[in-house]
Amino acid sequence: MSTYKYKDENGNEVTINISLEVSKIIEDEPKFERRIKDERKAHITDMPDGQYEALPSLENIEETVIMRDSLRDIFAIVSNCTEKQRRRFMLHVVHHYTIAEIAHYEGCKPRCVRYSIRKVVDKIINNL
Repeated sequence: MSTYKYKDENGNEVTINISLEVSKIIEDEPKFERRIKDERKAHITDMPDGQYEALPSLENIEETVIMRDSLRDIFAIVSNCTEKQRRRFMLHVVHHYTIAEIAHYEGCKPRCVRYSIRKVVDKIINNL
């Protein structure tokens, strides 16, 4: 058990007992929010007048369509993996968690996480 302190609506400090799992989630929340913020920055660039970046040129549209089709195929393959494989792959590849972070979070050895991710990558390579 762990204790958690917060202030209620009247400004009084309240202390409660929480499980270690809940404590871990509370500790990891700022890290998770920082990753979400960084991911949004990577995908959306605001222009000074509030407009988004210009659309790709006509020359890049074909490449964009091909890339989207490839991503759609990859996600179809990933969706057919086991839940554990899919979760570990998405945390590592999409959300940029390290192997060690995923292993710590799931309470397993890093080699187990690495093996799961490798199985997903093998399935992608063999099916594309």
